[in-house]
Amino acid sequence: KITTVSGIDFWQGTLFGKQVVVAQCGIGKVFAALCAQSMILTFRPDVIINTGVAGALHPSLKVGDVIIAKQVVQHDMDTTPFGDPLGLISGLNMVEIPTCPKTADTLSRAADALHLTKMEGTMASGDQFLSDPAKKAAIFNTFSALGVEMEGAAIGQVSYVNQVPFGVLRVVSD
Repeated sequence: KITTVSGIDFWQGTLFGKQVVVAQCGIGKVFAALCAQSMILTFRPDVIINTGVAGALHPSLKVGDVIIAKQVVQHDMDTTPFGDPLGLISGLNMVEIPTCPKTADTLSRAADALHLTKMEGTMASGDQFLSDPAKKAAIFNTFSALGVEMEGAAIGQVSYVNQVPFGVLRVVSD
């Protein structure tokens, strides 16, 4: 069944005996947040899993490797002129949003079962495609982030605020 909410198609069905809802949120934190909030309010999921690709920040990651987030950060959230640390999410008063440990463990075991090379740690999100080595190094050094993408932390923030467990699994694209 397909349900459209806020211009996003949500596909409902059964996968390996579990009821699931799948959506393609689009690129960027705003579309990701819109999709996550719409999914939560419309379908009341038990957990949200965000997948896609990420750019590697950790030097040992290679194309095709998997990153499983233990926490997410928004590297472009910057209220430092007010004395806040870089990445602080106003209203939550936190930089790192933890993913659901059970979900991260399930994703990790799935990667192991497929014999995928994986790393677990921080995923950084921001509304920019990063190709500048200096910017990538700054994000790696500031947040100890393994990879960078454009949606995971927005989905994490919406999930955290709504008390819905979430996980992020990304495949390294570059």
